[in-house]
Formats: sequence, structure tokens, C-alpha cells
Amino acid sequence: MIACIEDTAIPVCMVGLLYALPTTQLTRRLLAEGRLFPADDQTQSGDQCTAGLNFETKRPRRDVLNDYRTVLKAIYDPVAYFGRVRRLGRMLKRERAHRMIKGDLRSFARLILRIHRAGPGTAGQFWRMLIDCALHNHKAVPYVIMTSALYLHLGPFSRQVIAEIDREIANVDQGHKQVMPIMQPAKEVLVPA
Repeated sequence: MIACIEDTAIPVCMVGLLYALPTTQLTRRLLAEGRLFPADDQTQSGDQCTAGLNFETKRPRRDVLNDYRTVLKAIYDPVAYFGRVRRLGRMLKRERAHRMIKGDLRSFARLILRIHRAGPGTAGQFWRMLIDCALHNHKAVPYVIMTSALYLHLGPFSRQVIAEIDREIANVDQGHKQVMPIMQPAKEVLVPA
């Protein structure tokens, strides 16, 4: 997954854990296999980042959670994120430059102030990416700036999700939060008389 994201230079990636939604074929299959957790143990938050795995996984749950954590940590590391934005900036084919509007300069100034507080290593990677774009494809600068602004949410959010996944892994390691899947009721078998 990490290699695919890096190879395609997709800056904003929605990565989540699988959640079996009600009335789907997956839910029916998991129910039939006795692997679906009871509905009262399932979250209704709609948070696709931490609410997944409402079923007993075939691989060890800890391994699945750790793999997810590894993907998030890798793709939202400032070096990786701004590296993808830099590559995106080089790939964008713009025939004409973006026309500045009144709020653009103010928004850019706010981004500059906030990017320096967005976590270790973020500001340096931002400036490296911005200079690279200005030198190699100046018409793409407004677009890489907009994509960079998304990191102000995505960077901290990914760290928050990683912390939540770390807590979930600790619970699994301690034997907590072991929910027994619900079993599908046995079907009546008619035996000829």
C-alpha cells in the first residue's frame, strides 16, 4: 500500500480499517462464519480510521492493526507527504498561471505561520517542496500550496489515529477488549420421517 501511494505520488490518502456495514454481503458472510461482533460492540461514529475491524480477523488482530499503523506513519511523515506533493507539482501540466485573488495572500500568510507549528520536520519539508515547485513548475505553485495546507489537518490527525491504534494494540497485548463474535443461529434441518 505504501509503495502504491508513493509510486503514484498521491498526497492525500484515505486509509482506513475494514468495517463490515449492515446489510452487505460481507456482513452476511461474516455472520454465517460466526466472525461478526455484536452490534452493541460496534461503533456508530462513522470514523473509518479507528472504527474498523468489527469482526474477528483471520490474521492476528494485532498484526492487522500494526500494519495499519505502519502505513499511516509512513505516508503522513512530513518527508513522505511533502515528497509526494513535490512530485505532484512537477507532474501538473498547467497552461496558464493561477490568477491571484484577494484572499490568497492572506491564506498563504496563515499557512506559513501554521506550517511552522505543524510538527517536527514539517516546515523544512514544506519550504524544500515549495522552492522545488517554483523552480521546476511555477504554474503549479498555487496547487501545491493548497495541497500543503491539507497537511495542517492530516499530519496531526494521523498522529491522533496512530495513538488510538497504539492503545488498541496495547489492549490486544493485555488481553483486553476480546469480544466474542456472534454466531448465526443454527438452521433447522428437516429430517424425513
